[in-house]
Amino acid sequence: MPKAEIKEKLLVSGYSALSEYSMLNPPAVECYAAKSITTWEKNASGRLQNSEDQCAVELWRYDPGKLGNGEKVDRLSLALALKEDTDERIEEAVEEMLADVWREIDGKRD
Repeated sequence: MPKAEIKEKLLVSGYSALSEYSMLNPPAVECYAAKSITTWEKNASGRLQNSEDQCAVELWRYDPGKLGNGEKVDRLSLALALKEDTDERIEEAVEEMLADVWREIDGKRD
């Protein structure tokens, strides 16, 4: 998707969000989450031509803004979206992110 075509505020998603929640380096192509594809389908491209001018837009089954923090998707939904990824670096980054979630939950029990 050409970055210039994104007129509305989208939440950071995919490896881009994971890099913000963990020590993973950010990807070359930024990734965002959208609840509807109709806005994007006329300008979408099936292949990357220029990582400076393009970004990825993921179609989510629900509005990612409902659970997101206003800037990026929520950590549990992100972990589920990346569960099929078998790259060890991604798996470790997801585990690191989820460990932070559980630490926060444990801290609120006191």
